[in-house]
Amino acid sequence: MRKLASKTYTDNLTSPPEEVVRRHRLEIAAHFYPGALISHRSALEGGNISPGGKFHLTVSEPWQRCVTSRIGNPSLARPRTTGGRHSDPLGEGKELFTSSQARAVLENMQIARAHGHDEPKTLSPEELERWIDRYLRIFGVGWLDQLRQQAGDLASRFGWHASNRNSTRWWQRSKANHRATSSPPTSCVPVPKGSHMIQNG
Repeated sequence: MRKLASKTYTDNLTSPPEEVVRRHRLEIAAHFYPGALISHRSALEGGNISPGGKFHLTVSEPWQRCVTSRIGNPSLARPRTTGGRHSDPLGEGKELFTSSQARAVLENMQIARAHGHDEPKTLSPEELERWIDRYLRIFGVGWLDQLRQQAGDLASRFGWHASNRNSTRWWQRSKANHRATSSPPTSCVPVPKGSHMIQNG
């Protein structure tokens, strides 16, 4: 057996500790913080470890006062967050949840200041814009309208009014950009009778 961190062991004696923690991050988080919520940037990054080596969780009392905890490297970061749960279970038997898309977007609209050169718990505006644009291209404007409605309902429920105001500007800009970049219909040009059309010439 090999010790990775306090109360964390593995029988894998060959892989680097960082790789073991990364591969078993959900299992470790569920064991130490059952019922925790994968939140903020981690929720929008598919529950993966962030580029800065962080895995962000929102937990209930009494753990909520603990802001950061490292289990090997990368770390499990627990932001101090208010608001009830609006989440999706990760699967039967897993005592871990992930923020719904609407909640995760609102979380990433919050002001998050990193300490020193540390990574913030939220995506940057550019990263969030790329995330919204990617899903908008796949699922269309109907998805964006539904997400906006869900986010508005959650913001009212949790009192996240500042995040909701920020998100409103994002919805409008994202929809405008999507319409501007959508391909216009191909124009039909009449061809004189008896002419020969060369395709892709």
